[in-house]
Amino acid sequence: SLDALLRKIGDPDGLEALLIPNIGDSGGLFAIIAEHNIIRTLLMLIIGPVFWSAVLWFVGVKKEGRQKLVGTWSVVLLVLCAAATYLWSKYDTWQHYLNPSYPFLGFAAQLGYRAVIVFGIPVLLIGLIAVLNIVRGKGIGGSWFPLFIMMFAIEYFVYDDQFTLIALIFIPLFLAGGYRLLFSKNVNENEDFIITYIKFSLMSLAISEVLSTALTIGGIAIIRLTAPPPIGGNVAFFLAGILPHAIIEIPVFLVAAAASIRIGKDLWPTIEAEDWESIPSKTRTLLGDARTWRTYALIVFLLVIAALIEAFVTGYIANIFLP
Repeated sequence: SLDALLRKIGDPDGLEALLIPNIGDSGGLFAIIAEHNIIRTLLMLIIGPVFWSAVLWFVGVKKEGRQKLVGTWSVVLLVLCAAATYLWSKYDTWQHYLNPSYPFLGFAAQLGYRAVIVFGIPVLLIGLIAVLNIVRGKGIGGSWFPLFIMMFAIEYFVYDDQFTLIALIFIPLFLAGGYRLLFSKNVNENEDFIITYIKFSLMSLAISEVLSTALTIGGIAIIRLTAPPPIGGNVAFFLAGILPHAIIEIPVFLVAAAASIRIGKDLWPTIEAEDWESIPSKTRTLLGDARTWRTYALIVFLLVIAALIEAFVTGYIANIFLP
Protein backbone atom coordinates (compact mmCIF):
# COMPACT_ATOMS: atom_id res chain seq x y z
CA SER A 1 0.00 0.00 0.00
CA LEU A 2 0.97 3.65 -0.35
CA ASP A 3 1.16 4.04 3.42
CA ALA A 4 3.55 1.05 3.71
CA LEU A 5 5.75 2.45 0.92
CA LEU A 6 5.97 5.84 2.61
CA ARG A 7 6.87 4.21 5.92
CA LYS A 8 9.62 2.21 4.21
CA ILE A 9 11.03 5.39 2.69
CA GLY A 10 10.70 7.66 5.69
CA ASP A 11 10.83 5.57 8.86
CA PRO A 12 14.17 4.99 10.62
CA ASP A 13 15.76 1.60 9.90
CA GLY A 14 18.49 -0.49 11.45
CA LEU A 15 20.13 0.75 14.62
CA GLU A 16 18.65 4.23 14.03
CA ALA A 17 15.24 2.77 14.89
CA LEU A 18 16.30 2.80 18.56
CA LEU A 19 15.93 6.59 18.44
CA ILE A 20 12.21 6.41 17.59
CA PRO A 21 10.57 8.37 20.44
CA ASN A 22 7.44 7.60 22.38
CA ILE A 23 4.25 9.40 21.35
CA GLY A 24 4.30 12.91 22.75
CA ASP A 25 8.08 12.98 23.27
CA SER A 26 8.89 16.19 21.38
CA GLY A 27 12.53 16.15 22.47
CA GLY A 28 13.03 12.63 21.13
CA LEU A 29 11.24 13.56 17.90
CA PHE A 30 13.54 16.55 17.46
CA ALA A 31 16.65 14.40 18.00
CA ILE A 32 15.76 11.78 15.40
CA ILE A 33 14.54 14.28 12.78
CA ALA A 34 17.66 16.44 13.13
CA GLU A 35 20.04 13.44 13.14
CA HIS A 36 18.37 11.81 10.14
CA ASN A 37 18.30 14.94 7.98
CA ILE A 38 21.87 15.96 8.86
CA ILE A 39 23.22 12.51 7.94
CA ARG A 40 21.20 12.35 4.69
CA THR A 41 22.40 15.76 3.50
CA LEU A 42 26.01 14.87 4.37
CA LEU A 43 25.70 11.69 2.32
CA MET A 44 24.22 13.70 -0.55
CA LEU A 45 27.35 15.85 -0.62
CA ILE A 46 30.09 13.26 -0.31
CA ILE A 47 28.98 9.71 -1.02
CA GLY A 48 28.84 9.73 -4.84
CA PRO A 49 32.30 11.24 -5.47
CA VAL A 50 34.02 9.26 -2.69
CA PHE A 51 32.28 5.99 -3.66
CA TRP A 52 33.42 6.29 -7.28
CA SER A 53 36.89 7.45 -6.25
CA ALA A 54 37.24 4.18 -4.34
CA VAL A 55 35.73 1.99 -7.07
CA LEU A 56 37.71 3.53 -9.93
CA TRP A 57 40.94 3.59 -7.92
CA PHE A 58 40.52 -0.10 -7.11
CA VAL A 59 39.53 -1.37 -10.57
CA GLY A 60 40.94 1.26 -12.95
CA VAL A 61 44.30 2.38 -11.58
CA LYS A 62 47.41 0.31 -12.11
CA LYS A 63 48.85 -0.29 -8.67
CA GLU A 64 52.18 -1.74 -7.67
CA GLY A 65 53.80 -2.87 -4.47
CA ARG A 66 52.26 -1.52 -1.28
CA GLN A 67 49.29 0.15 -3.02
CA LYS A 68 48.29 -3.14 -4.61
CA LEU A 69 48.46 -4.89 -1.25
CA VAL A 70 46.41 -2.13 0.40
CA GLY A 71 43.69 -2.41 -2.24
CA THR A 72 43.48 -6.21 -2.20
CA TRP A 73 43.63 -6.71 1.56
CA SER A 74 41.20 -3.87 2.21
CA VAL A 75 38.55 -5.65 0.17
CA VAL A 76 39.38 -8.98 1.81
CA LEU A 77 39.07 -7.36 5.25
CA LEU A 78 35.75 -5.77 4.23
CA VAL A 79 34.32 -9.15 3.24
CA LEU A 80 35.61 -10.83 6.41
CA CYS A 81 34.16 -8.10 8.65
CA ALA A 82 30.80 -8.25 6.86
CA ALA A 83 30.71 -12.04 7.25
CA ALA A 84 31.70 -11.78 10.92
CA THR A 85 28.97 -9.20 11.55
CA TYR A 86 26.30 -11.36 9.94
CA LEU A 87 27.43 -14.64 11.53
CA TRP A 88 27.73 -13.05 14.99
CA SER A 89 24.17 -11.74 14.73
CA LYS A 90 22.89 -15.08 13.41
CA TYR A 91 24.66 -16.98 16.17
CA ASP A 92 23.10 -14.78 18.86
CA THR A 93 19.71 -15.33 17.22
CA TRP A 94 20.17 -19.10 17.31
CA GLN A 95 21.26 -18.88 20.96
CA HIS A 96 18.15 -16.77 21.72
CA TYR A 97 20.27 -13.84 22.92
CA LEU A 98 18.13 -11.60 20.74
CA ASN A 99 14.67 -11.61 19.23
CA PRO A 100 14.97 -10.79 15.48
CA SER A 101 11.27 -9.87 15.28
CA TYR A 102 11.45 -7.25 18.04
CA PRO A 103 10.19 -4.04 16.41
CA PHE A 104 12.98 -1.65 17.47
CA LEU A 105 15.89 -3.96 18.28
CA GLY A 106 15.37 -6.62 15.63
CA PHE A 107 17.90 -8.29 13.36
CA ALA A 108 18.71 -5.17 11.30
CA ALA A 109 19.42 -3.15 14.45
CA GLN A 110 21.55 -5.98 15.87
CA LEU A 111 23.54 -6.07 12.63
CA GLY A 112 24.15 -2.34 12.98
CA TYR A 113 25.27 -2.68 16.59
CA ARG A 114 27.73 -5.47 15.77
CA ALA A 115 28.95 -3.71 12.61
CA VAL A 116 30.03 -0.71 14.70
CA ILE A 117 32.16 -3.05 16.83
CA VAL A 118 33.52 -5.32 14.08
CA PHE A 119 34.28 -2.59 11.52
CA GLY A 120 35.11 0.01 14.17
CA ILE A 121 38.25 -1.81 15.32
CA PRO A 122 40.03 -1.70 11.91
CA VAL A 123 38.75 1.85 11.32
CA LEU A 124 40.38 3.00 14.57
CA LEU A 125 43.66 1.21 13.81
CA ILE A 126 43.85 2.40 10.19
CA GLY A 127 42.78 5.89 11.24
CA LEU A 128 45.59 5.99 13.82
CA ILE A 129 48.12 4.95 11.17
CA ALA A 130 46.78 7.63 8.80
CA VAL A 131 47.07 10.33 11.50
CA LEU A 132 50.65 9.28 12.32
CA ASN A 133 51.59 9.41 8.62
CA ILE A 134 50.06 12.88 8.28
CA VAL A 135 51.93 14.10 11.38
CA ARG A 136 55.18 12.74 9.91
CA GLY A 137 54.53 14.63 6.68
CA LYS A 138 53.89 11.51 4.59
CA GLY A 139 50.26 12.35 3.84
CA ILE A 140 47.32 9.99 4.17
CA GLY A 141 48.63 7.75 1.38
CA GLY A 142 46.50 4.74 0.53
CA SER A 143 44.86 4.67 3.98
CA TRP A 144 41.87 6.61 2.63
CA PHE A 145 40.68 3.53 0.69
CA PRO A 146 40.22 1.06 3.59
CA LEU A 147 38.94 3.88 5.81
CA PHE A 148 36.22 4.79 3.34
CA ILE A 149 35.02 1.28 2.49
CA MET A 150 34.90 0.34 6.19
CA MET A 151 32.98 3.49 7.13
CA PHE A 152 30.66 2.99 4.16
CA ALA A 153 29.93 -0.51 5.47
CA ILE A 154 29.25 0.85 8.97
CA GLU A 155 26.81 3.41 7.56
CA TYR A 156 25.06 0.70 5.53
CA PHE A 157 24.60 -1.64 8.50
CA VAL A 158 23.75 1.03 11.08
CA TYR A 159 21.02 2.57 8.90
CA ASP A 160 20.06 -0.63 7.02
CA ASP A 161 20.63 1.70 4.08
CA GLN A 162 19.48 0.03 0.87
CA PHE A 163 18.30 3.44 -0.35
CA THR A 164 21.84 4.77 -0.84
CA LEU A 165 22.98 1.64 -2.69
CA ILE A 166 19.92 1.75 -4.94
CA ALA A 167 20.55 5.44 -5.62
CA LEU A 168 24.23 4.86 -6.42
CA ILE A 169 23.91 1.70 -8.51
CA PHE A 170 20.42 1.26 -9.98
CA ILE A 171 18.89 4.75 -10.34
CA PRO A 172 21.77 5.96 -12.58
CA LEU A 173 20.86 3.25 -15.11
CA PHE A 174 17.55 5.02 -15.71
CA LEU A 175 19.00 8.52 -15.47
CA ALA A 176 21.83 7.80 -17.90
CA GLY A 177 19.57 5.85 -20.27
CA GLY A 178 16.95 8.59 -20.29
CA TYR A 179 19.56 11.29 -20.81
CA ARG A 180 21.11 9.50 -23.79
CA LEU A 181 17.67 8.94 -25.33
CA LEU A 182 16.32 12.45 -24.82
CA PHE A 183 19.51 14.47 -25.28
CA SER A 184 21.46 12.32 -27.72
CA LYS A 185 22.72 15.42 -29.56
CA ASN A 186 24.48 16.60 -26.40
CA VAL A 187 26.27 13.28 -25.82
CA ASN A 188 29.68 12.65 -27.34
CA GLU A 189 29.16 9.81 -29.81
CA ASN A 190 32.40 8.22 -28.60
CA GLU A 191 31.30 8.25 -24.95
CA ASP A 192 30.61 4.78 -23.58
CA PHE A 193 27.40 4.23 -21.64
CA ILE A 194 29.44 3.33 -18.54
CA ILE A 195 30.93 6.85 -18.55
CA THR A 196 27.47 8.44 -18.71
CA TYR A 197 26.36 6.04 -15.97
CA ILE A 198 29.22 7.03 -13.64
CA LYS A 199 28.63 10.73 -14.29
CA PHE A 200 25.00 10.46 -13.20
CA SER A 201 25.80 8.16 -10.28
CA LEU A 202 28.01 10.90 -8.82
CA MET A 203 24.91 12.96 -8.10
CA SER A 204 22.11 10.38 -8.18
CA LEU A 205 21.70 10.26 -4.39
CA ALA A 206 20.87 13.97 -4.39
CA ILE A 207 18.37 13.48 -7.22
CA SER A 208 16.85 10.44 -5.47
CA GLU A 209 16.49 12.30 -2.17
CA VAL A 210 14.63 15.15 -3.90
CA LEU A 211 12.35 12.70 -5.73
CA SER A 212 11.67 10.67 -2.58
CA THR A 213 10.81 13.88 -0.68
CA ALA A 214 8.36 14.85 -3.42
CA LEU A 215 6.89 11.33 -3.37
CA THR A 216 6.54 11.44 0.41
CA ILE A 217 4.76 14.81 0.43
CA GLY A 218 2.49 13.76 -2.43
CA GLY A 219 1.74 10.44 -0.74
CA ILE A 220 0.96 12.09 2.58
CA ALA A 221 -1.37 14.48 0.76
CA ILE A 222 -3.25 11.58 -0.85
CA ILE A 223 -3.55 9.68 2.45
CA ARG A 224 -4.57 12.70 4.53
CA LEU A 225 -7.00 14.24 2.04
CA THR A 226 -8.78 10.95 1.27
CA ALA A 227 -8.98 9.77 4.89
CA PRO A 228 -12.28 9.83 6.83
CA PRO A 229 -13.24 13.09 8.62
CA PRO A 230 -12.22 15.06 10.61
CA ILE A 231 -8.71 14.73 9.10
CA GLY A 232 -9.77 13.60 5.63
CA GLY A 233 -10.42 16.45 3.22
CA ASN A 234 -9.18 19.01 5.73
CA VAL A 235 -6.77 20.95 3.50
CA ALA A 236 -5.96 23.50 6.20
CA PHE A 237 -5.00 20.75 8.66
CA PHE A 238 -2.82 19.05 6.03
CA LEU A 239 -0.99 22.26 5.11
CA ALA A 240 -0.57 23.28 8.75
CA GLY A 241 1.01 19.88 9.44
CA ILE A 242 3.67 20.40 6.77
CA LEU A 243 4.31 24.05 5.98
CA PRO A 244 5.69 25.35 9.32
CA HIS A 245 8.83 23.20 9.05
CA ALA A 246 8.79 22.37 5.33
CA ILE A 247 9.09 26.03 4.39
CA ILE A 248 12.65 25.77 5.75
CA GLU A 249 13.39 22.07 5.27
CA ILE A 250 12.54 21.72 1.58
CA PRO A 251 14.64 24.68 0.34
CA VAL A 252 17.54 23.45 2.48
CA PHE A 253 17.33 19.99 0.90
CA LEU A 254 17.33 21.64 -2.53
CA VAL A 255 20.44 23.65 -1.62
CA ALA A 256 22.17 20.44 -0.47
CA ALA A 257 21.13 18.71 -3.69
CA ALA A 258 22.43 21.63 -5.76
CA ALA A 259 25.79 21.54 -3.95
CA SER A 260 26.01 17.79 -4.52
CA ILE A 261 25.21 18.15 -8.21
CA ARG A 262 27.82 20.92 -8.57
CA ILE A 263 30.52 18.68 -7.05
CA GLY A 264 29.46 15.79 -9.29
CA LYS A 265 29.48 17.93 -12.43
CA ASP A 266 32.93 19.31 -11.55
CA LEU A 267 34.17 15.71 -11.71
CA TRP A 268 32.63 15.07 -15.14
CA PRO A 269 35.66 16.23 -17.20
CA THR A 270 37.97 13.88 -15.28
CA ILE A 271 35.51 11.01 -15.76
CA GLU A 272 35.14 11.79 -19.48
CA ALA A 273 38.94 11.78 -19.85
CA GLU A 274 39.00 8.39 -18.08
CA ASP A 275 41.78 9.71 -15.87
CA TRP A 276 41.01 7.30 -13.05
CA GLU A 277 44.25 7.98 -11.18
CA SER A 278 43.33 11.66 -10.75
CA ILE A 279 39.80 11.01 -9.45
CA PRO A 280 40.73 10.63 -5.74
CA SER A 281 42.88 13.79 -5.68
CA LYS A 282 40.27 15.77 -7.63
CA THR A 283 37.59 14.56 -5.21
CA ARG A 284 39.71 15.59 -2.21
CA THR A 285 40.18 19.03 -3.75
CA LEU A 286 36.44 19.50 -4.35
CA LEU A 287 35.39 18.17 -0.95
CA GLY A 288 38.17 20.13 0.75
CA ASP A 289 36.81 23.41 -0.60
CA ALA A 290 35.93 25.64 2.36
CA ARG A 291 32.86 26.93 0.50
CA THR A 292 31.37 23.44 0.51
CA TRP A 293 31.66 23.11 4.28
CA ARG A 294 30.46 26.65 4.96
CA THR A 295 27.40 25.75 2.91
CA TYR A 296 26.99 22.51 4.84
CA ALA A 297 27.33 24.31 8.19
CA LEU A 298 24.48 26.60 7.13
CA ILE A 299 22.48 23.55 5.99
CA VAL A 300 22.95 21.89 9.40
CA PHE A 301 21.92 25.05 11.25
CA LEU A 302 18.74 25.43 9.20
CA LEU A 303 17.90 21.72 9.51
CA VAL A 304 18.16 21.99 13.29
CA ILE A 305 15.78 24.97 13.20
CA ALA A 306 13.36 23.02 10.96
CA ALA A 307 13.55 19.99 13.28
CA LEU A 308 12.79 22.17 16.31
CA ILE A 309 9.75 23.61 14.54
CA GLU A 310 8.54 20.17 13.42
CA ALA A 311 8.95 18.65 16.88
CA PHE A 312 7.67 21.47 19.06
CA VAL A 313 5.52 23.78 16.92
CA THR A 314 3.98 22.07 13.87
CA GLY A 315 1.68 19.78 15.86
CA TYR A 316 0.19 22.64 17.85
CA ILE A 317 -0.45 24.69 14.72
CA ALA A 318 -2.04 21.72 12.93
CA ASN A 319 -4.35 20.99 15.87
CA ILE A 320 -5.83 24.49 15.57
CA PHE A 321 -7.45 23.42 12.30
CA LEU A 322 -9.13 20.32 13.71
CA PRO A 323 -12.90 20.73 14.24
